[in-house]
Amino acid sequence: MLKVLIISKSFMGKTYFKKLEEQAKDGVEIHLITPKKWGNQNLEISSKENLTIYSLPIFFSGKNHFYFFKSYLKKFIIKISPHLLHINEEPWSLVTFQCLMANKELKIPVIGFTWQNILKKYPFPFSYFEKVTYKKAKGIIAGNKEAKEVLRKKGYKGLIEVIPEVGVDENIFKPMDVSDLKDSLGLSDKIVIGYFGRLVKEKGIYLLLEAVKILRKRIKNLILLIVGDGPEKERIKNYIQSFGMEKDTILLDRVETGKVPMYMNLLDVLVLPSFEYRGKLGKGWKEQFGRVLIEAMACEVPVVGSSSGEIPNVIGDAGLIFKERSVEDLVEKLTVLIVNPKLRKILGKKGRERVINTYTQKIVARQTNDFYRKVIEKCKQ
Repeated sequence: MLKVLIISKSFMGKTYFKKLEEQAKDGVEIHLITPKKWGNQNLEISSKENLTIYSLPIFFSGKNHFYFFKSYLKKFIIKISPHLLHINEEPWSLVTFQCLMANKELKIPVIGFTWQNILKKYPFPFSYFEKVTYKKAKGIIAGNKEAKEVLRKKGYKGLIEVIPEVGVDENIFKPMDVSDLKDSLGLSDKIVIGYFGRLVKEKGIYLLLEAVKILRKRIKNLILLIVGDGPEKERIKNYIQSFGMEKDTILLDRVETGKVPMYMNLLDVLVLPSFEYRGKLGKGWKEQFGRVLIEAMACEVPVVGSSSGEIPNVIGDAGLIFKERSVEDLVEKLTVLIVNPKLRKILGKKGRERVINTYTQKIVARQTNDFYRKVIEKCKQ
């Protein structure tokens, strides 16, 4: 049986861990080295058949590309003796370099992972870490299509496969009767437009607020449901108050993880209006996947997304795309769906079908395992 050691902070929670469970069911023996704690998040997982967990203390908890393990990783790699080492962190991260140095004399085949879909130059020492990763890694999983293009532009010549980091559990995110919840929130006779995610400018939340401000003049039973938290929360509250939108907006800081599918099912449409931004000193971001899209699609909620980053590739023909940063186009696309319940139902069905065929945890796990085997075969040649 193929034995793989994964080093990652991503699988500490039960939701993401489901992918590793599916990988283990698919005939790969998985060993995971993960932090004991990440920021405020505690470890929620435990070892299972073909799936062993090693939770280790780290320095700089919660600092994405700066953290590294306090433990001597080489002894764990020797103990586990995997066929493949999967460093599920960005190529320029300090922990990636730590893993590569621990494996330097052991020479176990390595694969990496990246979400980065903007061509950037990193300062030293991160540029050096990245260079070493591209030299050592036999393969890299790109979380989106543009990330693959960035890898090639940077000169990486190894195997690349485009696979999202995790999928969605279609048995949890599914259509369900939430009429009682609708009644409790006063939404029974409303058209509910939803946003789930971080409250930051680049996610396009103000574009959505502008669109709803326009639409509420034409459609009296429209409600905007915002679920999320972030640095823009207070400013968003002020925006809502200044335009008299309190009766048209429900703002929830967060929803318990287990109740997210219920709140998704309240929606008539989910919107992800992200846009690309470029900052100083090489900073910048654009949507790398948009997990909220596949969660809504799995619930048969029609989605509207911007043309930015990976959003159009995730939605495919199962939703509507509007021009990035264009309030006018967003209003047009939302109007099309609001006045056409039949189209909402058609797109909802197509969305769940797309998730079942493309984005379940089981499918993503199998694609990942297939890439492992592909890399191992390449190393034998």
